[in-house]
Amino acid sequence: MTAFIQLGEDGRYHPAPLDADGFYHSAQLPGFRLRVAWLWQRPLPTLDEVERETSRSA
Repeated sequence: MTAFIQLGEDGRYHPAPLDADGFYHSAQLPGFRLRVAWLWQRPLPTLDEVERETSRSA
């Protein structure tokens, strides 16, 4: 299992949830999303596949 954390306004770190499609959304880089499953996929997806998937899911 992969977990992400984000610094909250209260100065503490909190779990950062994934969306329904399994994407992590960055709080610091607006528009940046990462499908967590890609981290463990072999072979890794190509940049074209990543771009296609993130554009389609936007």
